[in-house]
Amino acid sequence: MALGDGRVFRNIKEESLKALARFIAVNIKVDWAGNIEFLNFFIKSLPNDAARNEFINKQSDNGATSLYMAFQNGKKDIVEYLLSIGADCTVCINGGWSIAHLACQNGNLEMLKTIIKSLSNDTVRNEFINKQSDDGSTPLYFACQHNKKDIAEYLLSIGGDYNVCQKGGWNLAHLACGNGKLAILKLIIKSLPDDVARSELVNKQSDNGTTPLHLACQYNKKDMAEYLLSIGADYKVCQKGGRNVAHLAGEQGNIEMLKLIIKNLPDDASRNELVNQHDQHGVTPLYLVFQIGNKDIAEYLLSIGADCKICIKGGWNLAHLACIKGKLAILKLIIESFTDDILRNEFINKQSDDGSTPLHFACQYNKKNITEYLLSVGADYSFQDDTGCGPMHVAASNGDLEMLKTLLVSSTDNAMRHRLINDRVAGGGTPLFIACQKGHLNIVKFLLSCREVSLQPLIRHNEDLVDFYSGNNRVVEKRMNVKLQNESGVIQYKDKTQISVLDIAAIMGHKEITIALNVYINKNPDKYRLQEKESQWERQLCKDFSIMMYSSRLHKKFQSAYESGQKEDRERSGYGEGAMTVYNLADTKVLRIKV
Repeated sequence: MALGDGRVFRNIKEESLKALARFIAVNIKVDWAGNIEFLNFFIKSLPNDAARNEFINKQSDNGATSLYMAFQNGKKDIVEYLLSIGADCTVCINGGWSIAHLACQNGNLEMLKTIIKSLSNDTVRNEFINKQSDDGSTPLYFACQHNKKDIAEYLLSIGGDYNVCQKGGWNLAHLACGNGKLAILKLIIKSLPDDVARSELVNKQSDNGTTPLHLACQYNKKDMAEYLLSIGADYKVCQKGGRNVAHLAGEQGNIEMLKLIIKNLPDDASRNELVNQHDQHGVTPLYLVFQIGNKDIAEYLLSIGADCKICIKGGWNLAHLACIKGKLAILKLIIESFTDDILRNEFINKQSDDGSTPLHFACQYNKKNITEYLLSVGADYSFQDDTGCGPMHVAASNGDLEMLKTLLVSSTDNAMRHRLINDRVAGGGTPLFIACQKGHLNIVKFLLSCREVSLQPLIRHNEDLVDFYSGNNRVVEKRMNVKLQNESGVIQYKDKTQISVLDIAAIMGHKEITIALNVYINKNPDKYRLQEKESQWERQLCKDFSIMMYSSRLHKKFQSAYESGQKEDRERSGYGEGAMTVYNLADTKVLRIKV
């Protein structure tokens, strides 16, 4: 039986009940379960007004008073009684919710009116109805959130402030658009005094720059967006970061929303500006549509003037993105939209800031179908990135034999085929060297079967080799250190070491590759001797270059940077660039040794 049931106390003497009431007032929060007679008896048993006030306004652990609980349970008679004897209706529970917040959430308009009627003056009433919770929500905000149109209308009629924002900067229009409450939004707009107030409300930006129209586009509320545009919502406003309504509609794949926005633009210039707006990273609406692979929207944007040549930060264009995501159909759409061969070729072979082309990305992400398509429309497989890495190096590093074959099949010129197979990255590694290092036996066997393949070694600074291989397991690191101790100094001043494909396979512990290389060398002794002579000549070039530089100011600057460990300063000195020039000379047909 509930404590609020008076029958429990029928046989208890009055003096005992008074003592119990005093105990409850100090220690216990009671749910009176609607028993107003029992509550009245308890209140009268208290010795004075101070005790009575303490009792009726006692807060529970979550901050609730008797008035709050009576309100929550819909006990209007108890609410009126508590108000008549001094219950404080402004007390808030944890989180800053007042009774007005509760009424708006539950939709109890009559009890809310009872509370507001009991307030002593306009100032107190205004504070009560516009009280913000800890997250900045007002009772009006709650009424709109829970779609209580009658309560929202009542609060607006008695001074509910429509301009108050939550933490984060959302106002009532943001809330209505985020939740799709068109009727609520219209009610709020109708209550505004003039066009200025209406414009301020519908174009209010939150802390991250979001407007109500942004939210309508983001959440696919077409009717809401149409209404906002009809009453002056500004489609040009961008979020922090630079994204506009076209970005948001495109990212959601909502072509109808996008068409609605475009329809409301006054002229071609405005349309062009909207669809080609790029955010802080250079991303346009078309770029986002590419990302999700929506061909229909991409086609629509292109038809109204979207520029497919715009690049994001880093120099990526749409072809780079399509290659990463594997969006062949949408890539074809873009490429076929070019009417000029030169522009199309520039688009296909666009190099990013680090020199990577779309073909690099297609190889890196194992998109064979896109690789074949790019090669068929003029992709240049000879392009290298800033490290000298070409598509062949990427395929060799990934162990992707089919990709490697696809690239070679596309080359009908013998000189280009030789270059593809034997091109070096900045450190001197060929596709064969990389495959030996990575342990890709299938790639090694295939390249050894190509008559153009070269076994020329890599020549690197000792410290670069130590730095690079220190990230491997201890066995590999130990093998590299032994190699450096035994053979360092093949170039002047003992600062460089020659590493052959056989060396790197053995150091990395790739036994089967080591065997395959030995078999190849034994079967092709003349070719191996020729390449050994080429390597000796290359080392002599490096040595001559070092001797030439030794007495120069540039070498002294280089040596100072080297001894102080300032690797970047050493590279900036031009010394490393000179060494790469030597590599390039050694690899030209004119200087290649003939025996």
